[in-house]
Amino acid sequence: MATEAMETKRACVTGGTSYVASLLIKCLLEKGYAVNTTVRDPDNQKKISHLLELQNSGDLKIFQADLTDEGIFDVPVSGCDLVFHLATPVNFTSQDPENDMIKPAIQGTLNVLKACVKSKTVKRVVMTSSAATVSINKSTGTNLVMDEQCWTDVDFLASEKPPTWGYPVSKTLAEKAAWKFAEENKIDLVTIIPCLMAGPAITPNVPSSLCLAMSLLTGTEFLINGMKGMQMLSGSISFAHVEDVVRAHIFLAEKESASGRYICCCVNTSVPELAKFLNKRYPQYKVPTDFGEFPAKAKLIISSEKLVKEGFSFNYGIEEIYDQAEFLVCSCSVFIAGLQLVFGNVELRALMEIHSARALCNMLLLKINIQRTPSRLPLSKLWWVSYYPANHTASNGNNPDGALSMYRKMQRGGYSPDHFTFPFVLKAYALTNNQNYGMCVHDRIVKTGFESDLHASICTHPVLIWEPMNNCLTKFQSGMWYLGLSSLLVM
Repeated sequence: MATEAMETKRACVTGGTSYVASLLIKCLLEKGYAVNTTVRDPDNQKKISHLLELQNSGDLKIFQADLTDEGIFDVPVSGCDLVFHLATPVNFTSQDPENDMIKPAIQGTLNVLKACVKSKTVKRVVMTSSAATVSINKSTGTNLVMDEQCWTDVDFLASEKPPTWGYPVSKTLAEKAAWKFAEENKIDLVTIIPCLMAGPAITPNVPSSLCLAMSLLTGTEFLINGMKGMQMLSGSISFAHVEDVVRAHIFLAEKESASGRYICCCVNTSVPELAKFLNKRYPQYKVPTDFGEFPAKAKLIISSEKLVKEGFSFNYGIEEIYDQAEFLVCSCSVFIAGLQLVFGNVELRALMEIHSARALCNMLLLKINIQRTPSRLPLSKLWWVSYYPANHTASNGNNPDGALSMYRKMQRGGYSPDHFTFPFVLKAYALTNNQNYGMCVHDRIVKTGFESDLHASICTHPVLIWEPMNNCLTKFQSGMWYLGLSSLLVM
């Protein structure tokens, strides 16, 4: 039932709003696939906004599907050559993991596979499992090697019930159920077993795995404790870049000889070892390295030897993973530092946890707190972000009232430059200097999640803030490029 890429026309990706699934859809479209994807709530425009944008890149159809609904996957799977099953319930705070995660994960997996049998067209199913299905057990010692033959001890988890125990149990039992069903129904099934992931995201919200992976840099205590808990439960901190994981999905779908389970992991380490690496590489973040009696070494590694022998190669190591993420964090830091110069009071508490352009936009919208006589110049605060690089020559030299004069001139010209008419404000100012630049700033910022429904009074001297703001926007554009979203900021 294996297939070659040139024969495959359509693929189905379940759980299309997730971190990995979103990037997988993007990559499949770029490779020329037509894609069906499933989401729980297609009416949630915010949550699926990135999927709606991806529809401009190719043939992408969005279907409603809940894992537990019998037959719900029949239509999206029908006519597909490949199926990528990524959807899984995740609720780490659940008081009832059995009903919130374990049963839905198993039932959802079986529902997808039943749809594959009905379709008569599906040549291969690639199911996304988890490192949590191979590494959790009662074994002691160090230098243990876990491979695809290993399975997490579900009985141990069910009896001990450590924090978040429901998730590894759900993933383990769902994968085992998939293998049983696939064998009975002669389905060509391959499972991929990724670990903790970092890298660019196109989802509207910051993926939790990114926040976890960056916790030592951000200094977020409860996430650092989460990393320590992960090491204690699974035996190590294992990493892969999300783009490598996405490529591995497609590689295994297209590789005719692929069969069975495949671990996808490029780095095995421990929290103390990772902290020492980050402290040395990024001294500006002052990453703590003293963890007392916490185990300095990982007790095991999870091996990707089988995947590599199949012919797959990793593009990213630990240095590249963190260099990319740190660059974006730095870019966002500089950008918001510039906003501080303009707006004065900007909360930076959550800054270091921002790792996607959309999340940055949302953070700006929620965190910037402006309280300055709004009656003086009632323009959207985000207007100023676009105004200065596009129209700084309108500041009238050293006259701090130059912007206000221009504002009044616009009013006399028939414009209504308030927070409800943000596009007209930008257009009017852009016409005085660079129309394309000004309008692109507005259009692209709106597309990336900014909203122009707040207003503020800014009396800051334009000459003093132009250079910092220009530099900040340049940095931010570089960060957008690293995210693969540079097309949204083409000026």
